[in-house]
Amino acid sequence: MPDDVKGGGGVSYRQAKRLKKAYESGGIEALAHGNRGRSPANKVDDEVRQRVVELSREAYAGFNDTHFTEMLCKREKIEVSRETVRAIRPEEGTAPKRKRRAPRHHKRRPQKAAEGLMILWDGSPHRWFGREHDPCCLMAAIDDATSKALALLFVEHECSAA
Repeated sequence: MPDDVKGGGGVSYRQAKRLKKAYESGGIEALAHGNRGRSPANKVDDEVRQRVVELSREAYAGFNDTHFTEMLCKREKIEVSRETVRAIRPEEGTAPKRKRRAPRHHKRRPQKAAEGLMILWDGSPHRWFGREHDPCCLMAAIDDATSKALALLFVEHECSAA
């Protein structure tokens, strides 16, 4: 079956039949979406939008989007989502209180200086022996300084007794 029939950007056979029927009964105009030209059902009124902008610049100028949204609901009785506030503010020229920070880099712990100072234990639960066998856990003891595997053991469950 060609890609455009399977959903790779085209329409299904059934949808093509519906489009053909619509075209035959109503012409090219029948192929346009029914909501074309209408305003969205979830659109914020221009009055509410303007009030949010005013309050954002005046009474709640230092507030972040989340706190500002909470105050709109609590004090002003204006119920809009934080995402709506986040969309309105930049459109009206109000920048966010702070820019999002990049994730911090976490420095790795240095390895121990000598062999035997620290042994790391970890377990890896998996179906090691295929689907026909129950899963089990491979417990491994690894030396921190050299990264050598000191011991390997298959057990039923990962636990400290293993």
